Amino acid sequence: MAASARFYTTSNYERAYNVLDWLTEAIHTNTAVFSAVGTLGLVNEPLQGQYNITSTLTTEYYPNAWKRIRAIEDRLEVPSSSRLHISMMNTRWGAGDPLQGLSDAGIDVNNRSSSSSSSVSSFALLEDHRWIKYDPTVLFTRQAYIESACSTRADTRDRNSRLFVGEWAISPAESVQSTSTFAGNGGNRGWYSRFFAAQMQTYERDGGWVYWSWRVELNDYRWSYQDAVTVGVIPANLTQVGDVQPCNGDLTTGLKIGRSEGILSPMPSIEGAVLVCLMVVFMGFY
Repeated sequence: MAASARFYTTSNYERAYNVLDWLTEAIHTNTAVFSAVGTLGLVNEPLQGQYNITSTLTTEYYPNAWKRIRAIEDRLEVPSSSRLHISMMNTRWGAGDPLQGLSDAGIDVNNRSSSSSSSVSSFALLEDHRWIKYDPTVLFTRQAYIESACSTRADTRDRNSRLFVGEWAISPAESVQSTSTFAGNGGNRGWYSRFFAAQMQTYERDGGWVYWSWRVELNDYRWSYQDAVTVGVIPANLTQVGDVQPCNGDLTTGLKIGRSEGILSPMPSIEGAVLVCLMVVFMGFY
């Protein structure tokens, strides 16, 4: 049993390593279940700005977790092209610089394996969470939401192909989500398609994105990717998102999506690679 309930202890880190060991082996050996998984996230949303508590996250947990994952892959003789990407919250999140911690521990994050000299710059991934919904600086107007979506990018030090946005959605602030301006009824769906396009196009200027949830049981398409496709807010073929450019002043054109075209059966047709990120179940705010 761990000596403390808080995550940021050596004993709890060891429990996490054991889970990472199991996940890594399962992903590489049970392809019937895990064949689509290409990334392991080490911890979700660690405490922000409380370095007196989280200081060992970057100096101890991240380096050791990295080594444990790579050790399993070495033992299984996983080829370089099939090794897992490893994801950590980016510097902007406020829980330390993960890449600096790995570098200080003597880990070359550009290498695919502990012994390989080949370099792949995106092998270590940085994750950002962009919740305009909860941003207190954004005014409750449609234009302000679009402007925020178009300008919300990572700090310069994190801005590269390593970075992806791992949590975002098109739901507005709870205080206005049922008002006539932001209600999720049919009359507002054109605006929500532009809000989606603004965020997607911005996040793809870095390393890509993962929507908050494929499906939720809220009966609210603003949280559910599948429901948003079904009602025509998000196109089944994401190449259509380029038909509107809200970040370039196109604030009135809606995505031309027929309802039948928006129904998924069973997955949307998406051009390009799909990143499946398996987040380890450790919640960093404990």
